[in-house]
Amino acid sequence: MISLAEQIAEAQRELALRRQCYPQWVKSGKLDAGAAKYQILAMQEIVRTLLQIDAEQRQLSLCGAGGSRPRRRALLAANVSHFQISHPTKGILMLSLPTEFEDRLFRYAQVEREGDMAIFTQEHKASGIVRYEVVVIRVQKEHTWPTGVTTPEKEAYPGSTSWGRLGHTCFTLPEAQALAATWRQQRAAAPLPEEADEDLDQEEGTAEDA
Repeated sequence: MISLAEQIAEAQRELALRRQCYPQWVKSGKLDAGAAKYQILAMQEIVRTLLQIDAEQRQLSLCGAGGSRPRRRALLAANVSHFQISHPTKGILMLSLPTEFEDRLFRYAQVEREGDMAIFTQEHKASGIVRYEVVVIRVQKEHTWPTGVTTPEKEAYPGSTSWGRLGHTCFTLPEAQALAATWRQQRAAAPLPEEADEDLDQEEGTAEDA
């Protein structure tokens, strides 16, 4: 039997493959533009349906005997593959930030996390040089792009325009841990407003990564 998690991974892989290949196929005349758009949207909906089923199953697990609030806290602290509770009192599910990811130049890996504040290593692929990034993870609301692709609500790494306010690069882990401790103290005294969750970079690459 193929698990739901495996089905989601395969569907996401197929969606990414279509997004990568179809533009060239349309350009070369190998595939009709209308058919390409329909097939990408259809696969996108398949992914969304599977993710919704996964979210519903996780939500049901939160409502078991013994009370829901402690189990919600446990889910928030766990490394959940696809969804986690963004607001425990509201019970909103969203895509969680991966503990490992990469871009064109760097690899990132989570070292530690407390609530929405985390420390990630930043390894330069070419040189192997490692730095440490202290970040405040925010909630990026669901967004529909001009192409029609919709990115579901998810946790987001700070972008370049919010760097310095929501993120900072350090040379050593102790330096990063000290900065994180300072930020936690400052936020305890003056918490960031919830409205700031929407103050996120809508970078062009985000739609491709959805």
